[in-house]
Amino acid sequence: MGWYSGNRKEEVRQHIGPWDSVEGVRCGAIEHKAIGNCDWFIMEARKYTGELVDKWISLMLWDGGMYKPMDEAVGPAYHTCPVSWFDQVPIPDSPYAAGWRDRCRAEAATNNMGTAWGIPSLI
Repeated sequence: MGWYSGNRKEEVRQHIGPWDSVEGVRCGAIEHKAIGNCDWFIMEARKYTGELVDKWISLMLWDGGMYKPMDEAVGPAYHTCPVSWFDQVPIPDSPYAAGWRDRCRAEAATNNMGTAWGIPSLI
C-alpha cells in the first residue's frame, strides 16, 4: 500500500463521489465525513439491477499533498471513523476489521468526541 501524488484533495473526492461503472457493476460513495487529514467514505457496489454487491468503509489519508487509500479490512491505524456507520456496513471478512471497529469505538468514548465520531449525544 503506497502513497500517491499529483492530485488535489478536491479532485480525488470528486472521483470517489460519482458512480463508476466496471463490468456491469456501479461503484461509488454514499456517505462522506472529513475529520482532520482523514476522509472517510461508505462505498457501495451495485449491479445495474440495483442489487447490492458489496458495501464497505474506505479511508483516504492525506499528508502534504500525498494520499493513501485503504479500507477497514486492513485495520487502519486511524480511529476517527464515524462509529454510527458500523450499523450500516457489514464487517468485512478480515482478521483486522472487528478489532479496528472496537478501537474506533474506544477512541470515540475516550476522547469524549461522540458527536464528531457519530455517537448520539446523551445531553
